[in-house]
Amino acid sequence: MTNERKHSILVVVAESLRGGLAEMAMGDAALGLRLGYSRAFVLGPDGANAADAPPGVTVIEAPIPSALKPDRQLAANRRSLRRQIAALEDEHGRATLHIHGLRPALLLASLLRRPIVTYHGAVGLPDGSATTELVRRATMRLIPQFAISALSVVPNGMAGWTVVWQRQAVEASRAGKPRSAGVRLLWLGRVSAQKDFATFINVVRRLRDTGVELEARVAGDIDLASHDAVEAQAAGIELLGHVRDVGALLRQDVIVCLFSHFEGRPLAVEQAIEAGCPVVVSDLPGNRMMVEDSRFLVHGIGEAVSAVRALGAPEARADVAAAQHDYMAGSRGRCKDYSTVVGSLYRRLGRLSDDASA
Repeated sequence: MTNERKHSILVVVAESLRGGLAEMAMGDAALGLRLGYSRAFVLGPDGANAADAPPGVTVIEAPIPSALKPDRQLAANRRSLRRQIAALEDEHGRATLHIHGLRPALLLASLLRRPIVTYHGAVGLPDGSATTELVRRATMRLIPQFAISALSVVPNGMAGWTVVWQRQAVEASRAGKPRSAGVRLLWLGRVSAQKDFATFINVVRRLRDTGVELEARVAGDIDLASHDAVEAQAAGIELLGHVRDVGALLRQDVIVCLFSHFEGRPLAVEQAIEAGCPVVVSDLPGNRMMVEDSRFLVHGIGEAVSAVRALGAPEARADVAAAQHDYMAGSRGRCKDYSTVVGSLYRRLGRLSDDASA
């Protein structure tokens, strides 16, 4: 039975504390503090990012269960995480749980038997209805014994992913951005199976083969022993790895490229547009919520090359960046705001006062 008293703390469990996933977790924790929780904790597998936490947020190293296939390590991780949450509650009071990632949420929901906030990032729809139904069906199939009503799903298809406590710095980087004559391409974010990194490599190669002088960099985690990394280095692409100060990169005159096989509403794209950088992205629903000009919503290498060529002049980059920023700002009024939806769930599950500071 759900405890009816007000919750004292917010516990955010993150699959990763690197890159955009860390920023979302830190942002959710900061939101919880503003809404009235006395303490906020972020649990994740990389506690080294504690220095990146906003004021008042405590980061704790924790193994996060993510594989749906049962094994001994998975069971051990689940028990360990349950003990850590129980210890925090013993010391600080009842917790509202926000589990980042659908798989950990499913696994922990069946173990903890209590309301959990989660999100599903594979489908980007303005109202989230199809996403929620998809998750409900998957949950009933995977864990039929768990009461699905306990899982509050926040779809990754809303405005406002840019972390509130970082937004001022991101927006400041847009003002007075120096424009350079050269072309600088930046891949922003982790290289994973979800992403179409091969297109980025081939775009760089084709542009250079046709005489375009450019600088190409990757700011995000990548397995240096992987085929992608080997091909990127052979193409003259600089691999920066995980970058803590993404804002410093976005203050440069860069074209942010992000090609994907499937996508929700990418945090990296929103950050880039907020910072005044033009973006070239795959033509997918989540990206169409932020980019209107079809020239920069691409299918394949040829269209991507043409899009980058259209941004060759500094004036063109400035004009497109301004247009993309205005369109994305307007799109926020046409779809649900992330902070509003999550804040509503925090208030309901935590039994917080509606007049708490937002």
